[in-house]
Amino acid sequence: MAASTLYYVYVSNADATFRPSKLGASATAPSAYRGSRYLATSGNGANWRFVGYVRTDGSTEFVDTAQNRLVVNYYNRRPLDVFANPGYVDDNGYTTYTTTSTTWVAANGGTGSRIAIISNGEDVTLIHGTATVVADTNSRLISIGLGVDSTTNATAGLFTEDHTTPDYHGTSFLWPQVYAEGYHTLDLLWNVSSAATITAYADNIRLGGTADARITGIYGSVMG
Repeated sequence: MAASTLYYVYVSNADATFRPSKLGASATAPSAYRGSRYLATSGNGANWRFVGYVRTDGSTEFVDTAQNRLVVNYYNRRPLDVFANPGYVDDNGYTTYTTTSTTWVAANGGTGSRIAIISNGEDVTLIHGTATVVADTNSRLISIGLGVDSTTNATAGLFTEDHTTPDYHGTSFLWPQVYAEGYHTLDLLWNVSSAATITAYADNIRLGGTADARITGIYGSVMG
C-alpha cells in the first residue's frame, strides 16, 4: 500500500475468483449494487462488498487516534472522539504561542492544530472550537476559525475585540457538517485584524487537579 493514500476496504464472498473470503484494499471507490455497495456492479468485482476505509500515514501505517481517525467502518458505526490541542504541555504551567498574522494561519504554526478524518458522506461530523487569547495592543479584532481542507481559509469561526491591554478573551464556535465522502483535514486557524501580537493559551495550570486543563483547541466526534 502506498503512503498517505485513501483506500476502500472490501470483503469477498466464496464465489470470488480472486482471493475468495478475504479482505482487500483498493483505491477504487465502491458502486451501489444489490442494495449495498460493491467494488463493481458485474464480474468478479460484484463479489467484493465494501466495508470501510483506511488511509495510510507517511510510513504506510494505519492510524486511529483522536487527531487522526483514519480507520473507519462503513457498517457497525459508532461515535469516535476527535480533538487537537496545539501547544499543550502538561507541566502545571501556562503554555502559550503567538501570531501577528492578519490573514488566516494555522494555530501554533501548524504544530498540533489539525484533526484528520474520513467522512462516509452520510453522517454529521461535529466540531467545537474554543480559544483563550490576549492581544498586546487594544482595539484589535481577534478571530478563530475552522479550516476545512485549508490553512488559509476559515469555513466557520468567531471574532472578539480586544479593548484594553492586557485583555483576556474566551470565544468558541460549533460547526456540525456532513462532509463529502473521503479524507478531510480540519485545522484550528486564527488571525488579528491589524499589527499586533496575539497570544493563545493552550492550557491552564492544574489548580489542584492532576493535569493541566486544555483551553484552546478543536474537538468533537465523527462516526466510524
